[in-house]
Amino acid sequence: VFETVLEGILVVNREGRIMLANPAAEKLFGYPVNGLTNTSIEELIPQALRGIHKEKRSGYMMNPSPRPMGKGLDLVAQRKDGTLLPVEISLNSSMVNGELLVAAMVTDISFRKETEKALRKSEEILTAYAADLEKKVQEATEKLRETILRLEEALLKEQELNSLKSRFVSIASHEFRTPLSIIRGSSVLIEKYLNPFRQGKIESHTSRIIKSVDHLITILNDFLSLGKLEEQKVEVVHRLFDLKDLFQHLEEEVSPLLKSEQRLKIKIALENPVVTGDRKALHIMILNLLSNAIKYSPAHSVILLEAACANNMLMINVTDHGIGIPEDDKKYLADRFFRATNASGIQGTGLGLNIVKRYADLLQGNLSFVSKVGVGSTFTITVPQF
Repeated sequence: VFETVLEGILVVNREGRIMLANPAAEKLFGYPVNGLTNTSIEELIPQALRGIHKEKRSGYMMNPSPRPMGKGLDLVAQRKDGTLLPVEISLNSSMVNGELLVAAMVTDISFRKETEKALRKSEEILTAYAADLEKKVQEATEKLRETILRLEEALLKEQELNSLKSRFVSIASHEFRTPLSIIRGSSVLIEKYLNPFRQGKIESHTSRIIKSVDHLITILNDFLSLGKLEEQKVEVVHRLFDLKDLFQHLEEEVSPLLKSEQRLKIKIALENPVVTGDRKALHIMILNLLSNAIKYSPAHSVILLEAACANNMLMINVTDHGIGIPEDDKKYLADRFFRATNASGIQGTGLGLNIVKRYADLLQGNLSFVSKVGVGSTFTITVPQF
């Protein structure tokens, strides 16, 4: 064991002479075979520490006991060529033939020290990196806070602008609506009472006036509905009402809008046409869908208005055979002011479907549609029956 153990072993007498050294010790300190025998142990101590070591060795010999050395300390030994190496030493003593001998087990901890040094360096780098990262995080946090403040200010301004816009829409709608209604009424009277011999031209012009005014009133109604919805001033009132009666009123209302040979067909698949809901809201929703169906369908076509009920849900379909909706436009169709790319030559505000969608949400319902370009569209309003 003495010959094969990896740690260096030195056996030293009371005078500090090395009596035995194993091959590992000779190799560790750079001595030839038996080169350490009868050598003073101080030869393995750095020159500057030999005096102190001699005093400590004498003190140990006065009171020998098993002792680890180097743990928590930086012990250094010296090789034959004068180079230094960090070591840990364990001491044990025994009496052999009446002579005190001390066995020192010497372990080279150079690799451990290099590892510890590398770890300390890594720790220093990591500490510096962490401090730099913390500084950057603080800077980023401050920038984020400033950005949030700016966004909050921008949002507040946007809300103020939206409020102003909504108030403007409401005021403008009410202010313009009355004079336009008067103009329309006057045009109707002109048509009735002017010279009968010029009746053809009068009817032509007054018809154009009436259609233009109707168009303006429709636009203003859209703006008014949108303004009320954005200001959350629309109150939902659920009451029993006759769906057949509502459809008849809608038929009368859209009849003047029908193109040549266009026809509105109504189908109510309900045993009892009395349903529960907000009649006014449904009136606005269906009127918008019917107006669009008429607007985007050709003459000589049929517009279908249907109603059915299933699973406590009222379903109202408006089907046309018009221009249809391009696939890429479908996801934007209910956005404010959006108009399909194939509808640019047709009058409209791009508000109708947005209004229908908002009312559907307000009624806890849904607006859906299927459409194919050149074939037509079917829009479905689904609202619960309470």
